[in-house]
Amino acid sequence: MRVGTRAEARAEGAGRVEDAEILAVPAVPVARVPPRGVVPLLGRLGDDQLRRIALDRMEGYTTDEIAERLGCARRTVARRLDLICQIWTREVA
Repeated sequence: MRVGTRAEARAEGAGRVEDAEILAVPAVPVARVPPRGVVPLLGRLGDDQLRRIALDRMEGYTTDEIAERLGCARRTVARRLDLICQIWTREVA
């Protein structure tokens, strides 16, 4: 039996990944267009850098890669990812 990727499972309609879970799982590449449910959550971040970090993470970039892309410290990205998770947890709770 072949084991598919999470993206393949989603494409086939198997299961549904909640928006807040996206940052909690290991980085996996996803489509460049965010899922419908993520768009309102991105808007609630209220900061372009937070949105960029969230999108980069959803696209599968590591914390180090995001820091390099933004020209900031790895710890800054890690703190911002924590903030994103806090904001999104409050929104879906």
